[in-house]
Amino acid sequence: MPATYHIDKKKSWIEIKISGESTAHALAQFTRQMQADPDYSDDLSGVVDCRELANVFELTEVRDFAEDANRRPGPPWRSKRAVIVASTAHYSITRMFMLFADSSPIQYGVFYSRETAMEWLRE
Repeated sequence: MPATYHIDKKKSWIEIKISGESTAHALAQFTRQMQADPDYSDDLSGVVDCRELANVFELTEVRDFAEDANRRPGPPWRSKRAVIVASTAHYSITRMFMLFADSSPIQYGVFYSRETAMEWLRE
């Protein structure tokens, strides 16, 4: 699973890109490594680009990701992350994640285009 991230501390911004085939284990490991970065904070708003992600995660995997997100410390809705997808299957499963992660310190939105995602992030 090719996954990368870039943090701009001056702008309190994060760009994450996930592409190719992935497993729930690989994504969880990537997330833990990213969160261990000293520059990382749940206060970072930004974009999660999944337009090149090849597979769709199972509902049970998405629920597990959301439970991990809900366990993060801090008050809910401190920052916003826009997830950009390319297919209706990815859109649907990401919407399920959003519902399950309603107690996360990060508010998630799902979009088909970067332009719409950026508009939502500016609101």
